[in-house]
Formats: sequence, C-alpha cells, structure tokens
Amino acid sequence: MKTLVIAGASSMIARETVRAIQSRGEQINIIAYSRQDPQLADADVSWIPWDVTEDFPGLPDGIDSIDALFYAPGTINLKPFKSIKPELFQQDMQVNFFGVLPLLQAALPLMKNGGGDVLFISSVAAGTGMAYHASIAAAKSAVEGFVRAMAAEYASLGIRFNALALSLTDTPLASRLLSSEDKRKAMAERHPLNRVGDPSQVGAMAAHILSGEYSWMTGEVINLDGGIGNLR
Repeated sequence: MKTLVIAGASSMIARETVRAIQSRGEQINIIAYSRQDPQLADADVSWIPWDVTEDFPGLPDGIDSIDALFYAPGTINLKPFKSIKPELFQQDMQVNFFGVLPLLQAALPLMKNGGGDVLFISSVAAGTGMAYHASIAAAKSAVEGFVRAMAAEYASLGIRFNALALSLTDTPLASRLLSSEDKRKAMAERHPLNRVGDPSQVGAMAAHILSGEYSWMTGEVINLDGGIGNLR
C-alpha cells in the first residue's frame, strides 16, 4: 500500500485532493498533518495535529516508506508594501516555505528506495508582477526556487519535485476577496477565462501527480490560473 503525507490537510485544496485520490479506488495510507477535518470524517486518514508555525512533531511510528508528500498550507496577505511589517513577511515565509523543511528532512530518507512525488502549492504572483502581492510573491518565489533546486538534487533517486501555481481559487482562504457578488464578478473578470479557480480541479490535478502518473516530470511549476499568468 502506498503512503501519502499531507501537511495543511484541512485546507479545501488538500481536502479535494484526498477526495479525488480516494474516488479512484486506490489503496493509499494517508497521513494528514492538521487539525482533524470533519468533512473527511468518513475518509481513511490518520490525523496528526500540527500547525506549521510550531515545532514539527515527527513522523508516526511504524512508517517505513513514503511514496508522496503534499505541502498544502498557504496564506493570502495582500497589502501595499508601505504598510507591511517585517513580521508579515516572516509569517508568510514560515507558513508557505520554512514549515516544510523539517517534514521533508524526515520524509525524504523514506522515499529513496522507489522514488516518489513531492508537490507544493505556489501562486501565479511568483511569476507575474502584481501590486499588493509583495509578501506572498516573495514566499512563493522561495517555493518555486526550492522546487527546482530539489528536483535537480534528487532526480537520480527518482524523487520528483513539482508545484501548482494558482490564481485566486474559491476556498475559505480567499473568502474575503469573494464575499459579495460584485467582488466575485470583478475577480472573475481579471482572468482571461472569466472565472475564479475551482478547488476540485486543483485537487484532481494534485491527485494525478501524487499518484505517480507523471513520473517523467520534475522541476516544473504548472500554472493553473485561468490564463492570468500568460495571457493579456
């Protein structure tokens, strides 16, 4: 049986990923680092409480191999640079990037035998200049640089590192940006496809990658962004 480790597992995107994986009928042992998600109460998931701003509690006993790791925590702090305190940059870096480091250092030795997949969530703002995105763009740029460096370092072991770069997706994290019909319409119209992202589509793509179906892909940042990153 394969083992998948997910950090930030109570996020909507992680939840949709778990649902997509389990809908395929695969037998996967899912270890979820987060508070327990009642919406996944019927899913076969082992929950380990962990806030990525706190010390990593370690891997559970009895785990001798890991096939995939998904780091799903994120933030959306959009402010003009003049009003951003250094603490906000530190918070965004901790949640989006630094938090994964102890988890990866524990997990990677258990992925060496058969390789595996490590997947991150990035943002279109890391590759496209957007006003008021300085903090999140900096944090997600760290993620994307890390993905490419780690992909190069671990390719010989068959361990693949990739990221999905999202634009605004309809999740609770984005709720204040989509809190009225006028806001939702304005946000949709920023995208060439004239809509915001669907978390179930992100989850479906993540599930394919984490299931090992793209074993000839590594070091990639895949834009899933309604066209906003490349089209005008």
